[in-house]
Amino acid sequence: MVPMERALRSQGFDVVNLGYRSRHGTVAEHAVHVRNTLEAIGGATPWACVAHSLGGIIMRYLIAELGVPIQIRRLVMIGPPNQGALVARCLAASPPLRFMFGPALKDVSHVHIPKLPLQTEVGIVRGSFPSFFPGLIADSDGIVSRAESVLPEAKEYFDVPGPHALLMRDPQIIAATVRFIRDGSFFDTL
Repeated sequence: MVPMERALRSQGFDVVNLGYRSRHGTVAEHAVHVRNTLEAIGGATPWACVAHSLGGIIMRYLIAELGVPIQIRRLVMIGPPNQGALVARCLAASPPLRFMFGPALKDVSHVHIPKLPLQTEVGIVRGSFPSFFPGLIADSDGIVSRAESVLPEAKEYFDVPGPHALLMRDPQIIAATVRFIRDGSFFDTL
């Protein structure tokens, strides 16, 4: 997320690039870590968040289930498995892979999180790239299908060519994310 961080900073945003060890905890455990970090930072200014893949599910869980100590005005989710992910279900069927990918793998196999509050504007970025996983439909970023990324409360979708693992580094996606954070739309409104 470093290129995204740099782009947001260059536009005058204060940025906290919060990493986590994705293979070493559940979605709920990661959400508690993020919540504790946000509480420590504090601030009355509304926040905007950008999250990739599992990070989007962690943010949804944090906002909808735990509540946040700050106001999150906008959330950009890049390649999120909002409806669960077939790839995660396939990988979770193998004990060695379950061990390798950690407990969050099960959490993204089937995602059941309540709707986000209306005051949080959500934008979703979806990629397209051939998948090597059997059964994953062609309309995917190679890991998450576009249908799996759907969130009924999303304000906008931004569809671009690109593989799941590189979406957050794509200059077109970075520029669109900056626009959504700043203006509430991925697209130029002029």
